[in-house]
Amino acid sequence: MPNTQNTEKQRFRLAYDELENQRFFKKGVEFGEKIGVTGQMVSQLKTGKASVGLQIIKKMCEAYPVRLEFMMYGVLPILKADSQDQPEPINLIENRLEKQIAIMYKRILANEERLLQVEQLCHEQRTKQV
Repeated sequence: MPNTQNTEKQRFRLAYDELENQRFFKKGVEFGEKIGVTGQMVSQLKTGKASVGLQIIKKMCEAYPVRLEFMMYGVLPILKADSQDQPEPINLIENRLEKQIAIMYKRILANEERLLQVEQLCHEQRTKQV
């Protein structure tokens, strides 16, 4: 396994950026909630103004598919290869929701079309009776 000689602060930033790029969270506040820190602390961790302690590393590896070997020693890859036990990335959830919305929209349009046909038939029946 390749090894990167980074500081804990740099490894935190690399892991954070990788998780953000893969859309495991939308905002730093959301990330902070999952690892038990404030949004301000996340900001300080990202900029290197706060130290990355063992508790932060432990919680980050528990909440996200980040490899402990990377966080501790810089051994790549950053993320676990098999992350089935981890939360589904937001982009996959959004894609699934978009597909479901598209299906529902098509059903609504089809129902509207049927409703128009029924209204037209009713109108024709009324005009025939008059």
